[in-house]
Amino acid sequence: RDVYALARDRLFPDRLAQVHRRSGIPVAAVVLLTLLSVLGILAGGSILEYAMVAVLGVMVVQALIALAVMRLPRADDPSRFGLGPAARRRLGVVLFVISLLFAGVGASGGGRSVVAFLALSILGAVYYQARRRTLARQGVQIADLLAGPPHT
Repeated sequence: RDVYALARDRLFPDRLAQVHRRSGIPVAAVVLLTLLSVLGILAGGSILEYAMVAVLGVMVVQALIALAVMRLPRADDPSRFGLGPAARRRLGVVLFVISLLFAGVGASGGGRSVVAFLALSILGAVYYQARRRTLARQGVQIADLLAGPPHT
């Protein structure tokens, strides 16, 4: 459903947001993920290598979330976010440092996991730029899609 939701929000191609008229299943998104899974199996990596790629990805996302937490509005009203600005900054720094430490431990094993992670990261960056240009030609700014309210 994540691929479907991202396609519905126009971050992925519209085709991935289409659902079967009777079942409501996003068939193209399911097929895409199935093909990617088969490719992953055919790559012949060990379960440990796949786990390391996943952990590295989660740690990078967590580090980015930590940076976002530190950049939340500096309002003095702690009820809005549950924590005051100083506590959010401290929490963000701790989360960022922990994320980098775990990513470093994961990357220290080297090998195919790190190469796979870097390759997937580069592929993701290339896709992002291509999608941004495609949407810009349609008069849509990707930043507006990312800042907009989620669908209900």
